[in-house]
Amino acid sequence: MDKKKILCPVVLLLSVLFFILANTNSANAASVSLNWDANTPSPEGYKVFYRLAHQEYDYDNPTWQGSSTSCVIKDLKSGNTYCFVVRAYNGNLESMDSNEVTFKASENTSSETDTTPPSWSGATSGIGAAEDNGAGGSVTIEFDTATDAVDGTNLNFNVYYAPTQTWNKSDWTENNTITHISTSTGGIFTYAANLNNLTTGVSYTIGVRAEDQSGNEDANTSTLTVTPTTSTDISKSSDSSIGLSTNFENTTLTNKLAYYTDRDYKLTNVPSDYLGLSAILLPNDGRNNTISSGYLTFVMPDDGMVYVAYDSRAKSLPNWMSGFSATGDRIYTSLSSQPYLVVFEKWYAAGATVNLGGNKATGFSGSTVSNYLVFYETGVDNTSDSTSTTPTTPTLSVSSKFTKTVLSKGMAYYTDRAYTLNNIPSDYSGLGAILTPNDERNNTKVSGYLTFEMPDDGMVYVGYDSRAKSLPNWMSSFSATGERIYTSLSTQPYLVVFEKWYAAGATVNLGANKATGFSGGTVSNYLVLYELGIDGQSTDTSSSTTSSSTNDLASKFEQDILTTSMTYYTDRNYTLTNIPSAYLNSEAILTPNDERNNTAASGYLTFAMPEDGVVYVAYDSRANSLPNWLRGFSNTGKRIYTSLSTQPYLKVYQKSYAAGATVNLGANKATGFSGGTVSNYLVFY
Repeated sequence: MDKKKILCPVVLLLSVLFFILANTNSANAASVSLNWDANTPSPEGYKVFYRLAHQEYDYDNPTWQGSSTSCVIKDLKSGNTYCFVVRAYNGNLESMDSNEVTFKASENTSSETDTTPPSWSGATSGIGAAEDNGAGGSVTIEFDTATDAVDGTNLNFNVYYAPTQTWNKSDWTENNTITHISTSTGGIFTYAANLNNLTTGVSYTIGVRAEDQSGNEDANTSTLTVTPTTSTDISKSSDSSIGLSTNFENTTLTNKLAYYTDRDYKLTNVPSDYLGLSAILLPNDGRNNTISSGYLTFVMPDDGMVYVAYDSRAKSLPNWMSGFSATGDRIYTSLSSQPYLVVFEKWYAAGATVNLGGNKATGFSGSTVSNYLVFYETGVDNTSDSTSTTPTTPTLSVSSKFTKTVLSKGMAYYTDRAYTLNNIPSDYSGLGAILTPNDERNNTKVSGYLTFEMPDDGMVYVGYDSRAKSLPNWMSSFSATGERIYTSLSTQPYLVVFEKWYAAGATVNLGANKATGFSGGTVSNYLVLYELGIDGQSTDTSSSTTSSSTNDLASKFEQDILTTSMTYYTDRNYTLTNIPSAYLNSEAILTPNDERNNTAASGYLTFAMPEDGVVYVAYDSRANSLPNWLRGFSNTGKRIYTSLSTQPYLKVYQKSYAAGATVNLGANKATGFSGGTVSNYLVFY
């Protein structure tokens, strides 16, 4: 018997209609389309359950779940009779069953076929976390949900894994595969799953892909690495492979990890690319050590990258870190007096000795800083040397005021300035680059500012100053990559990278830096990169993240692009000081902070989703409990920091919506809220 609570106010009407759709799979499978009347009042969503005749419904496992009032159920075996019911739900509360309808599956003859794979929801493309679970040769992975245009969230997930040294990046099917893996609820991301029977002490690369009911699988390339151990209680001398001193401990980098051997401070937000890497913990009592070398030494077991996360309160770094480069990433902690750890990286060859000095060795300046954290990634090629990469194609011709070159870390990125690139994504090293004069940063030409003909199929990238509030219109067909390029220009946080695919022979026609559509203050001129020989099928540029006119909002709200340093209320000058990189350039909806005490239970902020996606609500962390309308949202574990000194940070919550669905949000202090002073929330999607 179903033990779920019954949501009394939710009553489904008794009209459920169905008709047979085309067979989309095999000759002995059928599909059925179910339609039902919308519930009044509108629930969070609906769940569809089915059973075979003479069987019972499994109410813990809906066959379909979503916010629309129709769905398609596939892979029904020909000759079987199926029974269906629908339930409305809000959070953990469900209505009673609708009326039951039956359907006898028969062979379909239509040629209609679902060929579109699912797309990932949430802040990551697939896998979001991987960590040793201490069970001996076993790891736990976590990943976001995904949605499909036909099947909604009724999807399967396939896991690919292999030892990092033998991981086949170009063809995942050559790796070990677990199809339709069993999942549970994740601690940070939507789903969690276990991988067992792995070899302890061996680094594994793991990826997840979503598959719909027609067998279409997405092609994302996101992976994480993790090393399973025999126990989560790793002794201080357990890692003989890298020869650690007993002063240190070897473990796996995760959120909530105690990151010193002698303190309980925890890591609260680790960039997803680093989760699951091997980490070396130091004692914080050693934070004042001044030894110039030999403080922490170990031998690299394979080619790889070593990362040092150093306290951001330092004014200058010790000299032994001069060979490390800033990644631009931050790790946030529970230590209230420590703003964050800044991440630096350096590549080492297999067998090389990593020799790190003390925390306050010569070159350091500052006062109170905690000891550093070390983590490393093996099986990584050295991409910092661009001399062996493919040079620019001589047939690509640009105006004489621009300069063609090869992209590399440390290069000057304007034709008339000495500013240099401090950190570039490794995938971009060695690409062709076109440098512009920064003296022309205020040019407003709508088109024809920089033009050239593509000598081959390829991708064009524009690195645009992150200080812009909105982009020029000529960039509307470019898509945000989520990548950043950091520079030596102290007033410029970074360049945001956008991309667009062009066919061979196509004319690339770019407008000027401040053409129509641009808004903001001081921004430097943009940088152009290009990569030839890229198949256009690998990129979807059908939508742009730069649009800010997709929704008809009430006049008291404003729509903008989510960027660091932006003003995040319509009636205040407070700014966002730190945003997780995955959220940058999202569509943002700003609310008036004067309405922070509004108690409307629903209808405060409403809009229609332009396409399938995820809506995020950034809510003041000072609240003791959240308003009830946020119960359908899940906590991402992410934080957004602001310039408001009394506000610790905003917590980010997420919920998936289908295209055309109405997003209906209540007010800041609606029923369910408790606490004192909290500012109004921020919405982005």
